[in-house]
Amino acid sequence: LGVLWRPPPIKGLRYLKHGWQSWSHNGICDLDAAGDPAFGSSAWLRGLHHTRERCPPDRAGWHESATVGLVGAAEGGANCLVGALETGRAFSAVYLRKALNGVAIELEQILEVTLEPDETRLLEAVRVSLGPEASRLLDAFASLWGREANARTTSPFKAGWCSWYRFFHEVTEDDLVRNLDALSSAREAFGIEAVQLDDGYQHAIGDWLETNHKFKSDLPALARRIRSAGFVPGLWTAPFCVVPESRLFRSHPDWLLRDASDDGTPFVGTFVPAWTQNGGVHVLDTTREDVIQHLESVFRELTGMGFDYLKLDFLHSVAGFARAHDAARTRAERLRRGLEAIRHGAGERAFLLGCGCPMGPAVGI
Repeated sequence: LGVLWRPPPIKGLRYLKHGWQSWSHNGICDLDAAGDPAFGSSAWLRGLHHTRERCPPDRAGWHESATVGLVGAAEGGANCLVGALETGRAFSAVYLRKALNGVAIELEQILEVTLEPDETRLLEAVRVSLGPEASRLLDAFASLWGREANARTTSPFKAGWCSWYRFFHEVTEDDLVRNLDALSSAREAFGIEAVQLDDGYQHAIGDWLETNHKFKSDLPALARRIRSAGFVPGLWTAPFCVVPESRLFRSHPDWLLRDASDDGTPFVGTFVPAWTQNGGVHVLDTTREDVIQHLESVFRELTGMGFDYLKLDFLHSVAGFARAHDAARTRAERLRRGLEAIRHGAGERAFLLGCGCPMGPAVGI
């Protein structure tokens, strides 16, 4: 969908660059005539933060935003917003550039699948709006998006303590217990509700139900200890990630997304040297029914152990540029389907925190 916005005379046009996932850059940028500079690293890294691995050749000179773009006056005044109300059907890119008689804005929904004869696909709804205040346009867009995607607007805010920001991968059971005791003693000072154990407890990436040698207690016992101290037990997983050292990889190598090169090699969705010998991390294929059943089962067990606060990390990995078992599923649908399985397993009561997550497919889950 393309529009040409003809604003009143404006000095200093600027636009909102919205990131594809929650680690991507968000910010206000000048709408200059040069467009976005060429990405300074690999296509893989660009694809980690953008709707596409490469900028299409015909988009040279354009500025790019994910899902929604807003352009207007730097000192207040007229603004134009174009955005997709994403619900997990497709990812959207918004391109903006100066034109001779205004500002050209084009929104593209990226399906990446082959349409069969007579097949139809329902696309995401698109909103175009004008107004004198950028913040009000964005607020109205977000509210409409929430209604379209059944956002969980009554879910309460949670204040909590997380092991990652002090101990990182090296967290031990003693670290957790020592901080749990300190939090109990300072309950009124901090107002902490949840205590969340982060990366470092697991047997291996992909094996989320077992602790490693740094933890003498199993997960149910850890959850009981946190709850008995008066806090909501929280736990970290990277639910779609799998490393070769895991039992899951060894027992189900057929469950993985494949590299786009079509040579059968497992897709590498991210690189984390602390997780695996060569740093390359593989990704579950959520277009497979057995993978969906596995995700439901894992998160049913975790909530059954007592973990009602679940941090879900590296969620972008399942929406990477890979080949899936069901080629008719878009990248957005792969993420949505995986998140739906997690929600179904964890239940409605669980608090799910999305990290490294593209926004659209997650709203409502």
